Amino acid sequence: MDAQPLGRSGHMSTFLGKYLIVLGGFSEVTHDDGPLENVYVSTNELWIYDTEFEIWRMLPIDGRTPHFPPGLSGACAVLVDHYLYIYGGHSLEGHYGELHRLDLSSLSWERVPCKGKRPAPRDKFVGWSHEGKLHFFGGFGVPFDEDPEVEVLHDNGSFLLNPGTMFSYQERGWNNQIIIFDPETLVWSNPQYKGEPPSPRAAHAATKIGDKVWMFGGRHGLVRTAELHCLDLKKKTWSGSICAPGLWPCGRTWHSFTAISQRQIFLYGGYTQYRKPLSDGWILDTELLQWTQLDVPGNKPRLWHTACLNNYGEVMVFGGCQKDILDHDDNSDHSKEILTFCFTPPSLVRICIKLAIDHKDILETEWGELPKSLRGLLYSRSVRHRVGEQTEQLQLITHGT
Repeated sequence: MDAQPLGRSGHMSTFLGKYLIVLGGFSEVTHDDGPLENVYVSTNELWIYDTEFEIWRMLPIDGRTPHFPPGLSGACAVLVDHYLYIYGGHSLEGHYGELHRLDLSSLSWERVPCKGKRPAPRDKFVGWSHEGKLHFFGGFGVPFDEDPEVEVLHDNGSFLLNPGTMFSYQERGWNNQIIIFDPETLVWSNPQYKGEPPSPRAAHAATKIGDKVWMFGGRHGLVRTAELHCLDLKKKTWSGSICAPGLWPCGRTWHSFTAISQRQIFLYGGYTQYRKPLSDGWILDTELLQWTQLDVPGNKPRLWHTACLNNYGEVMVFGGCQKDILDHDDNSDHSKEILTFCFTPPSLVRICIKLAIDHKDILETEWGELPKSLRGLLYSRSVRHRVGEQTEQLQLITHGT
């Protein structure tokens, strides 16, 4: 059986060319038939999934360098050029506040030096790149009051204390800060934006279309919201909570929210107010401000997964928890399965490749006449077809128009 990454949740994923890149996260493993052990997956292994050959590969990263981050869940990864920037997250030592970057050309880690004030450590937040800078919003972590030993950004944004941590060793809660890092100047900033910002929250999801960031859901205090917000990066203005008539997804956390066109966003899965893992799919039309519920084949609940748009225009969901992640009496069941959501018919080339593999017994004698790249692709796919890769194509059907 071919190598596969460990099933995980709270990991980081991105797409680069034809490759899905997976790093870090939280999982459960057994040793010698012993009890389950909670683990943070090492950041010294980088898994890539080749969408052309449909195969996983693990790329080892030199663990001798002192600059690699610890195992993290709920961290945020932002791709700028050939660098994958990793910020925040939760480790065995608690909330983590360092910024690292992975050079994808040399597979070497570097801890990024920062000048001046820094953000307070946090996890379960969102991030994106804009004009070459890293942007992050919200999250769950420690207060950003000024620390006598470390100057913390606290000029803008608010913090909501979690009542459950008031008497613990460390107070924690939710924030609604926007924090920005400039890789050129190595300076963090915490600018003021106009309009009504979202309330402090974590485990929300966001995606960027042009100069706008669309954000849905998240936990604020004891509530998993169904709020939709938009941030205009050009005007530096929040929209406030957006309301629209018609169908509307239920409140949730740990979902994904992925732009699939210049006006449409795909919402998938998550975790409800009543601690139910979700498998529903929705399309948001950002111009009409209209939701359309999708008919998703099969029951594939996912929460705290990742979702990325691949080079075929499909959304690839990897990992995530399939059960109630807060039920400590039940295994969390972290998935290692890829779900591929198709929104348009496959190309003629992909149809022909599938038919050639499905009818290999008849057509394989003719494969040698094909161009080398196509011939290699067919032979590789043929091997995968026999082995039985855990990859499922899901064709979506909308309810109504």
